[in-house]
Amino acid sequence: MSAPINEKVSSKERQAIWVELQSLRRDTQAFRAEVYRLRTMGGLNKATNERLRSQQNELEHRGEVLIKQ
Repeated sequence: MSAPINEKVSSKERQAIWVELQSLRRDTQAFRAEVYRLRTMGGLNKATNERLRSQQNELEHRGEVLIKQ
């Protein structure tokens, strides 16, 4: 992260943000691995695409919440 965390944010809040960021990174990596696996196996269909879109939207929302913090 290139932007410094607000100095008024407590240490406990910083830790919570860091933990959530790491969780988001793990979940995003797992999501990308699943998409890659499905693409290479030819397992993408309409239902799978809708499920993946839902997961992607949730990950994006979590990222936006982190940015606002």
